[in-house]
Amino acid sequence: MPDQLLANYKSESQTAKALGHTERTLRKWRQLGTGPAYTKIGRKTFYAISALEAWLKSRETKPVRAA
Repeated sequence: MPDQLLANYKSESQTAKALGHTERTLRKWRQLGTGPAYTKIGRKTFYAISALEAWLKSRETKPVRAA
């Protein structure tokens, strides 16, 4: 059952690896309030895949056209 409940979530280590950063960086982002939304269950931190996708989308920038 827990596997099904967490099927759409990644652990902190999985998220760090997927983003190419360390778990320490994710913790710092949480402190600063700049990282993706997360869910805490006890001492464990999980990231919903949909929240990661939304966070990545929010960080998109449009290329600036050279004059």
